[in-house]
Amino acid sequence: GQADLVSRVPIEAVPDLQERPGLEVLRGPSFLNYAIHINTRKPPLDNRLVRQAISYAIPYQDIIDVGAGGWGRQAIGPLPRGLFGHSDELFQYTYDLERARELLAEAGFPDGLDRTLLFTYTAENDVEARFAPLVKESLAQIGIDVEIRPMLWTAQWQYAKGDPTQAQDLFALLWWPTFNDAYETLYSLWHCEDPPFFNLSYYCNPDFDATINQAYTASGLDPRQAEQLYKQAQEMLIEDAPSAFLFDVDIAVPKRECLRNYRINPSYPRVPFFYEMYKEGC
Repeated sequence: GQADLVSRVPIEAVPDLQERPGLEVLRGPSFLNYAIHINTRKPPLDNRLVRQAISYAIPYQDIIDVGAGGWGRQAIGPLPRGLFGHSDELFQYTYDLERARELLAEAGFPDGLDRTLLFTYTAENDVEARFAPLVKESLAQIGIDVEIRPMLWTAQWQYAKGDPTQAQDLFALLWWPTFNDAYETLYSLWHCEDPPFFNLSYYCNPDFDATINQAYTASGLDPRQAEQLYKQAQEMLIEDAPSAFLFDVDIAVPKRECLRNYRINPSYPRVPFFYEMYKEGC
């Protein structure tokens, strides 16, 4: 018989499912998000202005439309919407090639960079495979040549955990937090770390580390203070631009219309919780 719901389908199949009678496709938020981590240990990417230029040269909406079939929203900072510590008030980079060129010129590269950047992505990830060429094409418009290299996840991660001065320049990563707090994401991806584990931008800022540690300590007693400290830490990341924050992933859940009260939990976006569900008119 026909399945009542499907917890995971290819994005390209969603439009067809939306047209089928008796079916509906729910759309909900998740704590999954994509970023491109920039190697802060390799010149000229050790120059903050160059990293900011790259952040302005990312075609965010095209990446969402092509890579995720429109199922996402441009990220506001490193933490997905709805996660404790996220703030909608943070600065958000826009697709602005003119501003990107100005920043490159200010950094001493008016004609673009003098070497090719290596951009790795996970070969098993269809979303990254679709948006990687968009990044290459856009950066070429500001004088940055990019070599795209798909790698199996285990190989990509192992390569990145070697000597940062010999590692990739750009690393596409799909991330989700282990628990619902800002600290785990901010600590895992950007705290000073040697050798690197998940800090794939090799970013090290003692002020950032101290701020997230202070926020974590405050979170149990004064959540408002913790949120303000997490906001300050994220402002440091946005200014230093060790990563380009791409988009928060929206989840598609196709189901029969007669299956009622399905709720998408952003912490477990592909897990159906049956307790509150029921059938009506099936």
